[in-house]
Amino acid sequence: MKTQLQSLRPVLFNLILSLSIPLATKAQVNININLQPAWGPVGYDYVEYYYLPEYEVYYYVPSHRFVYLDGGRWVFGASLPSRYGIIDYYSTYKVVINKPRAYHGFYNHRVHYAKYKHGGHSQIIIRDDHSPKYSRPYGGRNQRIQGNQPQSRPRSNSPQGNQQKGGGRGNGGRKH
Repeated sequence: MKTQLQSLRPVLFNLILSLSIPLATKAQVNININLQPAWGPVGYDYVEYYYLPEYEVYYYVPSHRFVYLDGGRWVFGASLPSRYGIIDYYSTYKVVINKPRAYHGFYNHRVHYAKYKHGGHSQIIIRDDHSPKYSRPYGGRNQRIQGNQPQSRPRSNSPQGNQQKGGGRGNGGRKH
């Protein structure tokens, strides 16, 4: 129940914001919410994709979905298939790629970022950063925001929230 309420916060915020704007002003407000996971690296105001060189997969931040190859086709899914095993998203290296359909550059990314496949490269992640940029204005450590909007996902060991880390549900994602 708490998770459902947390996921409704951005929707309720937008609803309240839209109702608070007087109709007579005809003001137009565009809010860009980019909710980065707590395991993402610090220093980015906006992230389109994370590329995880160790696993050769992508994570699409706007829809909170993984992108991985399956039978030669790119598949979007809420989790990775079990063949990827258990992934510690907090310690694996992430490369930020802000290009549409970043996975189309996979073969270049695989070569260019191969040096990050075997560990030894550390990153400060959002969960461990103490700057005000990643803290909620009403308090609470480890409750992160990006772009002044509350993050809807609870802190956990996986980007899927309450699933076990690295758990998969097959390739139940849509194909692109």
